[in-house]
Amino acid sequence: MEVSPVKKNLKRVLGRRAVLAVLAFFSWLSRNTAGDRLKIDATFARWCCSLGRAFYEAGRFDAALQCIDRGIKTNPLDARNLMLYRGYCMEGLGRDPETVECLDAYIELAGMDEEPLADAYLARGEALFRLKQHRAAKESFLMALELRPYFATAWSWKGIACDMLEQYDEAIECYDRSIMINPGIAMTWADKGYTLLGMDRLEEAVDCFRQATELDPDFVEAWEYEGQALEELGRSAEAGLCFERVTRLETRGIDWREPFLERGRQTTR
Repeated sequence: MEVSPVKKNLKRVLGRRAVLAVLAFFSWLSRNTAGDRLKIDATFARWCCSLGRAFYEAGRFDAALQCIDRGIKTNPLDARNLMLYRGYCMEGLGRDPETVECLDAYIELAGMDEEPLADAYLARGEALFRLKQHRAAKESFLMALELRPYFATAWSWKGIACDMLEQYDEAIECYDRSIMINPGIAMTWADKGYTLLGMDRLEEAVDCFRQATELDPDFVEAWEYEGQALEELGRSAEAGLCFERVTRLETRGIDWREPFLERGRQTTR
């Protein structure tokens, strides 16, 4: 059977998951238009959430937001999951105050045993961090960890918040917990190294930056900060090798990442 041009275009733009959601919704609607209006509204809102989520995963945050807002308008009494993805879309659009507002609404509606709740607290904490509300961000990361104690990313972010609050020993403890759970995240090793560098614990900082570059040889900042630590230790020859590596990476067009402790979220969703 020949596939219609409309279906082909939907599949190209949205992906298979969104196409199936669209087709399933219209198939359902054609069978139920004479049914209970509340039932139709509730189902329409769920499909809006599915489409919004598909757009979100494709990085099309404006389109996702349109779907999600339509679902909330249609069925505001059951907007829990819609508010969650509305918050994620606001995050993708860089609208941090609205991210916090939407995730607060989701958290208020959600039960404490819901699986996405820890992710919502993490995203909320990251938005608060970017708004420079570091104490509130730390509290949000703590809530994520209460729900999911082995959440490596949340431990890393809590460490970053502690660093910004000048709670350096606690920051190191948080990085260590994250590394114990998942030792393969280069950014966590680098964040720990950066905090140690600020504490003047230079040998330990060098070890952390070396772990980071072993995991990710193109990690420009880790090479740069390892060089700085070695230079302060008087190990100029080793420092020079690090700076040479930075120059070679830059020549290859490898981008510097966002500054330590001020970067955007490293998602695991």
